[in-house]
Amino acid sequence: MAVKSEFVQALLDDLKPFGVFSARSMFGGHGLYHRNVMFGLEADGQLYVKADEVTIPLHQKENCGPFVYDGKGKPIQMSYWSVPGAAIDDPDVLIRWVRGAIEAQARAKSGQKKSRKTPVRPKAKAAATAPARGAAKNGATAGSGATARTRTAPGKIKKSSSARGPSRSR
Repeated sequence: MAVKSEFVQALLDDLKPFGVFSARSMFGGHGLYHRNVMFGLEADGQLYVKADEVTIPLHQKENCGPFVYDGKGKPIQMSYWSVPGAAIDDPDVLIRWVRGAIEAQARAKSGQKKSRKTPVRPKAKAAATAPARGAAKNGATAGSGATARTRTAPGKIKKSSSARGPSRSR
């Protein structure tokens, strides 16, 4: 897709020596991407890059501000902050701000909770008091070699000893 903004095209040209960067039109501006991960945005001819608790103080030191939009009658502040004018004028300064944004995006992404594909099951009662699933059919009780399931980590179920074979982790 062709980039319509000369400003965005100039940014992409400045970043070209540093890797694979692209832009996509969105909400009257552009999203800026490095390897298909959004690190910045352009709105009204201003560049904003992803910021977090590590990089916001650097933006504040340069008198840069956050991207704010009007959301249903009240201002909404995003985690994207403007860059100093020197970043627009000098590709070496620009890439330092972009690298900080890419690192902030990676930190944000690593802190996200992963969604579960299966619904959460209620916690089982203590294994010693409740027979394992299928144990009633076999006449087995907990601890007698029947298959019992225990949680090893959120969302992971581990089979313990079974009359049918060795244990397996899912």
